[in-house]
Amino acid sequence: MKKALFPFLALVAILTFQCSPKFALPFGKDLRLTQLLGESVPAAANIGFKFDQESQKIMGKAGCNNFSAPFTLKGDKLSFGDGVATKMACPNMDLENKFLGMLSQVKQIKQVGSKFQFFDEAGKALAAFSE
Repeated sequence: MKKALFPFLALVAILTFQCSPKFALPFGKDLRLTQLLGESVPAAANIGFKFDQESQKIMGKAGCNNFSAPFTLKGDKLSFGDGVATKMACPNMDLENKFLGMLSQVKQIKQVGSKFQFFDEAGKALAAFSE
């Protein structure tokens, strides 16, 4: 019984690994924030970024300031490390601060058509982006 169980478990593990979702990031494409925490974001907010394949970072504009942050992708599981940003002071920094704070909550990415969505650990939609 034990001898038959090991090959079966190995097969299940291999099939599970092969069936895990693969996700292709849109490297080099400008992604513009269209929704943040359930609210629409106007294009005039000037918030967006690009995934850079070589550096494994996102780089972009958070409204007023430029920012970058390292990312890790495994299947469709996405997370961001500690980022850096310029420190210019601009009027109404609330949206920028919410956006930058949201990045630390991201655990998953999904693509629906030409839109990309970030989700937290519980599966709650955090943000949506379009090309």
